[in-house]
This record gives sequence, structure tokens and C-alpha cells, in this order.
Amino acid sequence: MNASKQSAAAIIAPCILIVAVTYGFARYSFGLFLPEIRQEMGMSIAEAGLVVSISYLGYLVASVISSVLSGRLGPRLPVVLGGVLATAGLLLASVAQDRNTLVFGLFAAGMSPGFSYPPLSDAITRLVDASQRDWIYTTVNSGTSIGIVISAPAALLFFADWRLCLFAFAISAAFVTIWNWQVMPVGPFIDNSIQSRWPVTFSWLFNAKSTPLFLSAFLFGVSSAIYWVFATELLTNSSGYSKFFVTMFWLAIGVAGLSGALIGIVLKKIGLFIATIAGLMIYNLSLILFVIQSSLEGLIFVSAALFGASFISVTGIYGVWSMHVFSERPSAGFGAVFFLISIGQFIAPVAGGYYARMFGIEALFVLAVIIGISCLVFLPKNRQLDAR
Repeated sequence: MNASKQSAAAIIAPCILIVAVTYGFARYSFGLFLPEIRQEMGMSIAEAGLVVSISYLGYLVASVISSVLSGRLGPRLPVVLGGVLATAGLLLASVAQDRNTLVFGLFAAGMSPGFSYPPLSDAITRLVDASQRDWIYTTVNSGTSIGIVISAPAALLFFADWRLCLFAFAISAAFVTIWNWQVMPVGPFIDNSIQSRWPVTFSWLFNAKSTPLFLSAFLFGVSSAIYWVFATELLTNSSGYSKFFVTMFWLAIGVAGLSGALIGIVLKKIGLFIATIAGLMIYNLSLILFVIQSSLEGLIFVSAALFGASFISVTGIYGVWSMHVFSERPSAGFGAVFFLISIGQFIAPVAGGYYARMFGIEALFVLAVIIGISCLVFLPKNRQLDAR
């Protein structure tokens, strides 16, 4: 199925916004409100970590199903299903009066990016010339930061009332879902003959080229989830900063993350190999600065800016890397990479919550630094990343 250039241009905006509502609202916004949710629900830090992990478990379930649906039926169904789950999950969480209802809402909301995100690689591959795909994909990937940027002032607008914020996010998700229903392509991405030539098997997924990618992505998922979930907790309850200060910290992450849209241009200039190393080094610097921020307050915002920019850039890099390795079936390899990132993100909140309870939340961020640095260990030692 061929699509016009006009169709490719028209799909970029709804792609960015579906990423914004599923990742920025339905998945990561809970980190901003975690101190308030924890207090209202009477949860310990370990229990809060377990609850947030349920959200990431939803992503794991959905990402497996999504790649299969996209390959066989086209991107529209899984993308729209993800939007519906974001809407329903956010609505349910906004009215939750007990932990069980909150968990169900978080699980549904967590599933939403798992359904919506992997098929976007199929849509981009289908609608965009090969020479344009990397920068368009990385631009779409920055939608997470748009969601985060919006969520921070929303928290101030609604006076940190997390229920009103989640309700407003749900309404936004509904409108974005309708838009994506109208523009997403339908029909299988590949025909049966190609599916038989490149079946999605364990040996096809795990090979010499993909294993370093998978290991690095998994460790990145573990370390980044610690920051997303527990940073506001440390700043609020351990360091004693005000809600306004913490919200500005969150806004700094989102605003800086918008620069991740430029990673496609960077890739063209310096190549995937150098960009991967640079992105991970900046990411680890953000973790190190957060660990030592207690001695110098200004480092908090430097850490937030570096984390936001590097997180969006590195996830974009992993996505591009996966499309290089699995060019025959991009959504399958793409889904596998983000599945492994999310395994790490699923493990981190629950394990991190118990670790913080035993050793302190500051020690948890030291562990995040160690894990983050280890992401670099598994990168190929040559320029094979730049080879298609």
C-alpha cells in the first residue's frame, strides 16, 4: 500500500499527540502526582512502587499484542485501542476511592502506549521515504515531552488536584484518539510471503546485532524508571521542596525533552554510533547530578534538563537502532526493544520501592547511576550501528 507525501505530512501531528497522551499523560504523569496520591491513599513508598509497577506491567502486555495486530491488520486498530485505554484508565484513576480501583486505572492507562506506540513505526515506514524516517520518527518520539510540558502547568492550574488533572487528561486523550482513527492507515503492513520469510521467532529477534541493543535498552529502562517514579518523592518528602518547586522541576524535564526532536538531525550529522554514546553519557550525567544535588540546589534543574533531553533522545535512538536491525519487520523489532525497556521499568518501581525502604531513597539513586553507566558496556565496539 503506497501513500502520498501529503498523507505522510498529515500523520505527523496526530502521531505526536497520541504519544503525548499515552506516554506523557497516561504513563509518566503519575510520577508528578505520586507524593499526593501516596498520601491520600495511605501507601508506603514500597507500596507506591508496587502500584506504579502495575502500570508498566500493562505496557508489557499491550506491546506484545500490538506488534502482532499492526503487522496483520495495520496501525489503526492498535493505535486507537491505545487511545481508548488511555481515556478509560485516566478516568478510572481520577475517580478511584481505593487502591484496587486505582490499580485498575493505572493498568489500563499503562497499556495505552504499549498499544499505540509500536505501530507508529509501521505507519512511518509505510508513509515516509526511507531518507526521512529517522528524523520524523524522533520528532514523533518527542511527543512524550509535550505531554510532560502540559502536565506541569495543568498541576498548577488545578492547584495540584491530581484527580482534576487526570480527568482533564482523559478528555484530551479522547479527542486525540478520534483524530488518529481518522488518519491512521489500515491493512497489513507486509504480505504473507514476507511474513513467512521473516517470521517473528526467538532466534530471529535475538541475534548478534540485536542482543547488545536489548541489553542496553533493558538497563536503560531500569535506571530511567527510578528517576521518573521516585525523583519527585525525594524532592518532596526527603528534601522538603514545595509543590511549586517540584512542578517546575517536572516542567524542566518536559521542556528540555522537546530538544529530543532534533536527534534525527544529529543522527544525520554524526551517525547512530556516536549519537548513542553521547546520548547515554549525557543521560548518566543527569543521574549523577541528581545524586549530588543536595549540596547545590541549582543542580536539580540542570539534572532535570539533561534528563529530559537525553531520555527522549536515547529512546529515539533505541527506536532508530531497532529499525536498522529489524528493517524487514520494523514494528516487531521496535516492539521488542520497548518491551525490554518496559521490563526494566516494571521491575524498577517495585524493587526500587523496597530498596529505598531498606537503604534510603538517596541510595536508590546511587544504584540508578551504576545501572545507567552499565548501559554503555553493551554497545558494539565498532561502527556497525551505522550500517543498514
